[in-house]
Amino acid sequence: MGDRMNDEMSDRISENDLSKLPRKFFCGDQTLGSPVRNALTGTYYNDILFGSKREHLLWSVKMPDSTDKYFFDSPEQYETGTFLVRNRYVTVDQELKNKWRINRSKYL
Repeated sequence: MGDRMNDEMSDRISENDLSKLPRKFFCGDQTLGSPVRNALTGTYYNDILFGSKREHLLWSVKMPDSTDKYFFDSPEQYETGTFLVRNRYVTVDQELKNKWRINRSKYL
């Protein structure tokens, strides 16, 4: 399983990009109305504000060691990011991914 996961990650992220990744997740300002920040890339989404319905366009999680909410482009980015930043394999259940995609489509 580990080799398959590593192959999938290398397909998604080039070696050049790997050197630019943080050693921890980025967390944006958690104040209502603040732009949401991508936890892996650090990019701010100026059109998606914390506490807004548009948050549903992104996959969000609360880490066990934090009360902050972290945002990712997709469940797959979360899976990859968790491995790259925390050196842990995390797999999101396919049913949860499907439900998120259905819910997300309502806000596109």
